[in-house]
Amino acid sequence: MLLIRTRCRHVVSLAALITILGLAFEPFFQQIVTYPDRTMIVGGGSTWAASTFVPQSLPSTRRLGFDNNNRDPTTTLAIDTVLNTPEIAMRPSTAQCSTANCTWPSYATLGVGHTCQDVSYLLQYICENNTKLALPQQAVSAVDPCGYKVNDTFVTGVEGNLGFRKVTSLSTLVVETFDFESSGNHFWNTTAFHNSTLPILDFYIAYTPGGPEAALRNQTPVLLECLLTCK
Repeated sequence: MLLIRTRCRHVVSLAALITILGLAFEPFFQQIVTYPDRTMIVGGGSTWAASTFVPQSLPSTRRLGFDNNNRDPTTTLAIDTVLNTPEIAMRPSTAQCSTANCTWPSYATLGVGHTCQDVSYLLQYICENNTKLALPQQAVSAVDPCGYKVNDTFVTGVEGNLGFRKVTSLSTLVVETFDFESSGNHFWNTTAFHNSTLPILDFYIAYTPGGPEAALRNQTPVLLECLLTCK
């Protein structure tokens, strides 16, 4: 109506014409005009990347009560380096991505939870003075350990023979799941985590607050049972 009344003689007529054309051609332009994605190089970048390492574990053997674990040398070196040189800087893995659209395939990971419980009530102080034949075809040695035991296993205290004394103020024992009764070993089972699901590692840690000096004073140690589980 505006165009008819003004007969295209005023500027407002031009505005009305543009509006009408816009309403008519807008759906058409939406179909033919596209905005495709373009990859641009924006410089170097770095990010974290997850990696998986599966060591080549060999069977574990036991002789006369001692373990002979053929451990993977690469894993052993990495663990020993971190434990023995804690001051070294972390060496995070890096990944380069030269574009602004960095994507990686999905991967599965393992969540690990841990918990510890005080089981010091299991400790018993025992002081023995006796002699025994440790192994066949060997001399009799006088053994006089005085310390705390659980399930007839020495945990902390003083042990040794007539010419040697060793003070133990910290020890770790892993709950065994294999049958080695023929070697005369005493076994530890879980005390606090009977109903745990998906366990990874169950172990006991016994320590004497104050270190070896406190162990010589027969100070009562602390015994913890700890469990690592999948989450």
